[in-house]
Amino acid sequence: MKILKIFILIYLLLNFFSLNCKGDPYLFQKTDNFNKKIIINLGNFSKDRINKILSKANKISGKDEKEKWKRKINYISSQFLDVPYKRISLDFKTDKEILVIQLEGVDCMTFVEYVEALAKSKDFNDFIDKLRYVRYKKGIVDYKYRNHFFTDWIDNNGYRDIGKDIAPFKAIKVEKLINFSDKRGKVILPEVEVKNRTFYYIKVKDFDKEIINKLETGDLIGSYAYGDKNDWLDVTHIGIVIKKGNRIYFRNASSLKKYNKVVDIPIEDYLRRKNVKGLVILRKEKNFK
Repeated sequence: MKILKIFILIYLLLNFFSLNCKGDPYLFQKTDNFNKKIIINLGNFSKDRINKILSKANKISGKDEKEKWKRKINYISSQFLDVPYKRISLDFKTDKEILVIQLEGVDCMTFVEYVEALAKSKDFNDFIDKLRYVRYKKGIVDYKYRNHFFTDWIDNNGYRDIGKDIAPFKAIKVEKLINFSDKRGKVILPEVEVKNRTFYYIKVKDFDKEIINKLETGDLIGSYAYGDKNDWLDVTHIGIVIKKGNRIYFRNASSLKKYNKVVDIPIEDYLRRKNVKGLVILRKEKNFK
């Protein structure tokens, strides 16, 4: 009995101190608003570091909500530069969907999710709650409610498709069944509903200086999904627009061998890649908090 009590005490202490451990996954039982288990791996971050980042971010000012948002996104996303790329960073084998915070490594989607959620947060615990609502429709932690697709952010995260706005004569209208492959004749993610989506993309060859200069910090860019292999997707890769002086950069979690981490790439360089045929562009319009 005494040995059992010692074991329980050690277990509780390990769980208590793991909030500031680097790289060790742990289960955080609940926050004020969420009473379920969470898988957390902070990597080179820590609870204290995140709170310091948020303290600084929340002191950022701007002439209006949109300007303040851009500056917060720029600062917070910069804290992820050089964080390693980790493919399918939410892939944990559990019976039910569990909220995962995996900061040791990010893929293109989770990188953008974490930045979005942090930009809305007051502190670490608030970040956990905000992430639920960024990653899942209505904050319901369930695979079928997850925002699997880029254009889900239009419906659920306060973004607007601006392709036609910045390139009225060049943006191409697309009507597509998301999560259904015509080539294979089936639904790809069985638990997720098929969505009939209409959106715009701009071909790479049509991206002139005038269109590029209309991009703003905080805009989200998605590489348009083309070809039979990707006919069930809207985009195949996403990232954040960052403006530095007169230059536009694509801040993204890159899986390319020469990077394999979160990097800033000049937008012109990204547009020259052979597998990039066009871009879908979203801009934040509401839900800043």
